[in-house]
Amino acid sequence: MTFEDVADRFVQEVSEFAPLWREHIADNGEVLQHVLFWDVTTFVLHAHERGDQELVERCLDFLEHALHSTDVRVRELVGTSFVYNEVISAK
Repeated sequence: MTFEDVADRFVQEVSEFAPLWREHIADNGEVLQHVLFWDVTTFVLHAHERGDQELVERCLDFLEHALHSTDVRVRELVGTSFVYNEVISAK
């Protein structure tokens, strides 16, 4: 998994996120990884609030896998734009 393909791979694994991904591209003209992964945080939190545990688990499984990427930029992306945002959102 690379920084360049992490968003595409997330959408492949979590197809429910595809509409938000398409909206992000329409708004920005490209994928802005860090901005998109802040949206992933909101997406996961909303799934949790709805009680969609299966969706939450698929998202977290993907993100855990991303944290083990050999691409340091992927690890930083997940660490700063998902994990850190999750901590802030939980407060």
